[in-house]
Amino acid sequence: MSKGTFPQKFQKIDDLTRSNHGLIKAHDTCLHFCEYAAGEGYQHSYVNQQIFNFKKSMNDQNRPGLQSARQTSFSK
Repeated sequence: MSKGTFPQKFQKIDDLTRSNHGLIKAHDTCLHFCEYAAGEGYQHSYVNQQIFNFKKSMNDQNRPGLQSARQTSFSK
């Protein structure tokens, strides 16, 4: 995944990656297209930045800097 983009296809959690996801059992089928790195902050990755943008309160929509980040997410 290049910086500033989401992957183009889903990824399946399999036997090799299941240990990274404690709640997913061997009989579960789980597909995902990105991963949030908990506790790493918004600067860790593009995905973390997008999730932080969605978490922002609508009360912040008129604050400089915050509005453009959310609008940029949807305009791509």
